Amino acid sequence: GNCIRFMDDTTFDDIKRVDLDPFETILSMAYVTMRLPDRESGVEVAIGENEDGFVYKPFLVVGTGYSMADEAEMTRGRILLFSCESDESNSSNNRTVRQVTEFSTNGGVLSICQF
Repeated sequence: GNCIRFMDDTTFDDIKRVDLDPFETILSMAYVTMRLPDRESGVEVAIGENEDGFVYKPFLVVGTGYSMADEAEMTRGRILLFSCESDESNSSNNRTVRQVTEFSTNGGVLSICQF
């Protein structure tokens, strides 16, 4: 079936593989930066953090659709949100990928863009 593979940009080793549901196809993808509230109040400004109390983090957003043989158009899909961060528990340059959330849609997600 279809899958999303996260690979190391230097060695091309697999970091993570996410298998999609049967009949699910990737239709769109975007690398976006989101502004999130800083959970640590009173801490000095860190890299990627603004003085306004927000931190800016990168995410991969994937739009999918389910292609069923008896349907002329896709009637459902999903928006998947992934984060990729350095593994702080390990001293090497390992990264951890995790699915942050998903949202079911009434149709295929043909386009994703940052705003």
